[in-house]
Amino acid sequence: MDSVFDQALIEIGQDGRFQKKFDIIYNVIFAVLWPMAYMNLILALVVVPHMCQVSGKPDSISELYWKEINIPQYTNAAGEVKFESCLMYINGSSSNDTKACDKYEYDKTWYEETVPTKNNWVCDKELYVANIFAASKIGELVGSMVFGWFGDAVCISVNYTVIMMSSGDKSDGNPFLEFLWQALAEVPGYFIAAWLADRIGRRNTGVLSFAIGACMWIILALRESSSNAIFRHPLMGSAIVIVTRLSATMGYYIINILNFELYPTCIRQSGMCLGNLFSSGGSALAPYIFYLGHRVNSQLSSVILTGVSVIGVISTSLLPETLNKKLPETIEDAQVFGKTTQTYTPVLLNTSDEDPVVALEKNEND
Repeated sequence: MDSVFDQALIEIGQDGRFQKKFDIIYNVIFAVLWPMAYMNLILALVVVPHMCQVSGKPDSISELYWKEINIPQYTNAAGEVKFESCLMYINGSSSNDTKACDKYEYDKTWYEETVPTKNNWVCDKELYVANIFAASKIGELVGSMVFGWFGDAVCISVNYTVIMMSSGDKSDGNPFLEFLWQALAEVPGYFIAAWLADRIGRRNTGVLSFAIGACMWIILALRESSSNAIFRHPLMGSAIVIVTRLSATMGYYIINILNFELYPTCIRQSGMCLGNLFSSGGSALAPYIFYLGHRVNSQLSSVILTGVSVIGVISTSLLPETLNKKLPETIEDAQVFGKTTQTYTPVLLNTSDEDPVVALEKNEND
């Protein structure tokens, strides 16, 4: 039998004055204001392209030639010749002996100054940036012990945080436009997730979002080693990242719905708080994954996140479907919930009278 709350909600409706005020305040105003502060942190901590500053250039030679005789070069995975960011020759190119930079010069195409450029947090000090990002996430973790209002999964948190950090770090185009495109991708992401969740089920939508993310990370890893002009074009990179952000947004939406619907009423608050703890822990790892891709190997972040997304696909596929199901209210309900549903069977808008919630709605309409 349905709870008194469920029956009352059906009678008074789910689109009243309170719900509308709640949506405007928390889903519109707060949703706009909160990201401003958080996104500013990402832009303020961007590590821009840099290299050693070599003084004493004669007026008779070009800037490029001066760099060629003082800065070592290397060939990246895509076959492009680049200058080293953290090394310089001790006695010019006549010797292969190198040393770390004494001073740095920074690319000021898009950023006049950031925290890392002001404090020279680059090369062996670039880990400081990852530590600051991680510290902010650890703060969220501590706060969630007190304010466990919502929870999500570690996998989607890692994916989302890394892809968000990459927007401000874009070096082959305008990072601010990249930031804008990624933010705009969240709007259709939520609508698509909501539409799919009511058509193919919460579980299948979650699996789909992680699968799309895994495919995009694989493509990004392959792009790093490709010399194809079209594949390496900045617009292609932006398109791939935008789709990845959209899939991560879909994942966040589904994970939040599943958190609400899978936990029984009596422990929902505690369960969602626990989920938020794991989520914040995963987000705290994300800056170090981003650091590995930035300093160790450009493909490493994508490879790690592909594995994380595959784990997300597997773990989400094992969850019970909640679409049009009588949700658990007690721990005993939760223990048996989903046991009669085949794990891998697609769920398509089950509206049979066997479902208690649907049956109650039908009786109310009659």
